Amino acid sequence: MNRQSIATFVFDFQEQAFSIQERQLLGIHGLLPPCVHTPQQQSFIVLQNFYRLDNDLDRYIYLMGLQDRNEKLFYRVVTENLDLMMPVIYTPTVGLACQKYGLIFRKPRYAPAKSLEITLKLNSSEKKYILFHET
Repeated sequence: MNRQSIATFVFDFQEQAFSIQERQLLGIHGLLPPCVHTPQQQSFIVLQNFYRLDNDLDRYIYLMGLQDRNEKLFYRVVTENLDLMMPVIYTPTVGLACQKYGLIFRKPRYAPAKSLEITLKLNSSEKKYILFHET
């Protein structure tokens, strides 16, 4: 595996969270953006960009782009901010996204769909969400 392949592979998992030492050890120094951000800093930046957008459809498009670029960070942000994210990545926004699919289409996803089930226990009742994502 050459340096470019390693950078492409690991970039999907950690992006800017690689320290300078890790970049030098893997031989990918210079192939990633020059700044180093912790996963917490990356989550903060994502949320700042999320709040700047005017409507949930734009937020949905932004989050789907994040999922394409950095799936690990996408799921980190979603799980840490579930109450905020669920209306955007689930109903009602996904219904609107389906209606406007031709306008928001970015790139196809060919991998088989997988699901992530989230169960919230609220007092005596349970609420289940099933999130489908492709890998």
